[in-house]
Amino acid sequence: MLLRRLVLIATLLLVSASASPLLSAAAAAAGGASAALSAGGGAAPPVRGAKAVGVAALPAVAQCTRSFLPGYTASATLDPRGIILHWQVYSSSEMDLALEVRSTSNAHKGWIAVGFSKAGKMVGSDAVVGNLAGRSGVGAYALAGAKLAAVKPTRRFRISKISVTSNSRGTIMRFTRTGYAGAVRLKYRGSNTILWAHSASGASKALDYHSPKNRGAVAVNFGCKV
Repeated sequence: MLLRRLVLIATLLLVSASASPLLSAAAAAAGGASAALSAGGGAAPPVRGAKAVGVAALPAVAQCTRSFLPGYTASATLDPRGIILHWQVYSSSEMDLALEVRSTSNAHKGWIAVGFSKAGKMVGSDAVVGNLAGRSGVGAYALAGAKLAAVKPTRRFRISKISVTSNSRGTIMRFTRTGYAGAVRLKYRGSNTILWAHSASGASKALDYHSPKNRGAVAVNFGCKV
């Protein structure tokens, strides 16, 4: 009887000793994954009711305010460093949008972009990009992958009345989106996941890699009351 107890105790000790490193490694891996997800989201904008799913948080909800830009009724701060989205909804199939990037972000000489996403991810999203350096202009793009070669001009959603201007205060890209078609169908009433990004360097001449500091994802309700 005593021998059986000693054997049982020894077995439990061996199991505990072998399991501990595995548990520690699993905990470390989980912590690393959580840190990587946090690092990929950029700076946190003003939030209301952000919820967590597993280790990844859903995009924060941007507070809606009255727009100060002529021709737009509402706006939302996508990032407190000076990334602001302005809009005017005309119908369920037409909307004016303007992405403003203040000069404090050091992006007013490069490119800026706003994207429309299903789940806060770049891949599979639609985007409108405004470029001031080199071949300037505004274009619609499909984001088929994370590499530059996967960013392709698209006609699956339409934009018109396009412009991109810059001054000492920053850059403003304006466009009208019609049809609400594309990979992501916009909701003129309800939450939309909006991506934003700008050039890593203020002197970028073309689309290039943007670090986690220069991108983000925020939930915006185009039907909010102001």
